Amino acid sequence: MAETSSAGKDTLRIREMTIDDFPAVFHIGEQVFTAESKIP
Repeated sequence: MAETSSAGKDTLRIREMTIDDFPAVFHIGEQVFTAESKIP
């Protein structure tokens, strides 16, 4: 299950997450969801 979409020169590829993706996703979550985050 992969979809591609081109926006200018960049290509976006959507794929299923694998176990190797967890550290990067966890790090993004730490940056996005902080104690200072406000929930609408």
